[in-house]
Amino acid sequence: MLLATYNLASIVTFPTRIVNGSSAAIDNFFTDLTRKYSIKPFVNGLSDHDAQLLVMENVIMPVQEFTSYSIRDFNDQSMHDFLMHLSMENWEDVFAVNNINTMFNKFLDTYLKIFNMCFKKIKRHPMQKKNPWITRGIRISCYNKRVLYLSCRNSSDKNLTNRYRTYSKILSHVIKAAKKV
Repeated sequence: MLLATYNLASIVTFPTRIVNGSSAAIDNFFTDLTRKYSIKPFVNGLSDHDAQLLVMENVIMPVQEFTSYSIRDFNDQSMHDFLMHLSMENWEDVFAVNNINTMFNKFLDTYLKIFNMCFKKIKRHPMQKKNPWITRGIRISCYNKRVLYLSCRNSSDKNLTNRYRTYSKILSHVIKAAKKV
């Protein structure tokens, strides 16, 4: 009932676990019923659970923005400095209080002060694609061309060599067209 208020429903209508002649639909997908989709079992034979293959139509993916992010610099020198500062810290003010919450807060403040001092943040900028025109299809075609080339290199079959040359010409035209777009 709660899912229906958000227009969600279970869409797995086939058994996903089959053992010793019994079957059950124990795995679920929930989706917005206004979306177009298709779902079918994907029997992989590795488990008593079958996978589900869900294909969503007209899914709009947000454009990934290339924003900077920060990471901590953990290296041997910073680790050594951190351990040294921790060992040299006077912890008396932490243990001088009777309230466990105050004691914890004092400990955490001291620890984080040393941590932030030893492990500096480094700002990074994600790498942008150098060649955004290289699609998944072009990558697959380049891989197939490479496999075909290796087959030709170890063979004296003229048909295979001609097939490689034709494939290379077609791929070259596809790449030139993709660069223009």
